[in-house]
Amino acid sequence: MPLHPLAASGFADVAAAYDRGRPDYPAELIDVLGLDPGARVVDLAAGTGKLTRVLRAAGFDVVPVEPLPAMRAVVPGALDGTAEALPLPDASVDAVTIADAWHWFDHAAASVELQRVLRPGGLVAILWQYPDAAHLPEWSNALGEILLPLRGEGHPGFAAQMTAPGDHAAFSAREEHTVPFGYETDRDRYCAFVSSISYVASLPADDRAEVLARVAALLPDGPFTVPYETRVWLTRRV
Repeated sequence: MPLHPLAASGFADVAAAYDRGRPDYPAELIDVLGLDPGARVVDLAAGTGKLTRVLRAAGFDVVPVEPLPAMRAVVPGALDGTAEALPLPDASVDAVTIADAWHWFDHAAASVELQRVLRPGGLVAILWQYPDAAHLPEWSNALGEILLPLRGEGHPGFAAQMTAPGDHAAFSAREEHTVPFGYETDRDRYCAFVSSISYVASLPADDRAEVLARVAALLPDGPFTVPYETRVWLTRRV
């Protein structure tokens, strides 16, 4: 199944900005996963390996899967594949992690593939990184005024409420967890983050540069920290 057009175009050549700018995943989320030591974990849609690195540091046997060549190239051991066509044998893994990517998938087809590759009782962890809505920085409203008109109606993360594998008969109802952390950044790093957003990266070069200049003008001088949280959905193959 082909990638969503916005993902295919938006992430095709932003690997460096993505890796530099996106918030890292907090090590504390490992406790939320509750996996056995040495568990075999597929990090699906691994991107530049931001979550892969955290999982490997925790001692898991991680198989990154990433469809975009530029991102896959910077993740050691990454395999080419998609959520709808995983390059793995049946019942071969203990868990699958999906970080900031579930909205790009065909959920029904992906759920079938997750059921196929997971061992009975295997875990699916779907993660998203969000600013802490209760502690947004003072410039966040102005940032939204710049970015929200660019998002349009074609972004699947906002087009409709997303379903989890738990809505598929092969999976248990989901549990939800939140892991707070601080995204430590500065003007250059935050602009790299914005430049890696699919609907910004897809803009013509001049338009993208104008957006990034407007964003840069909002941001504080020097290092700053944005309160963030990793939201985690957990479900298991029954």
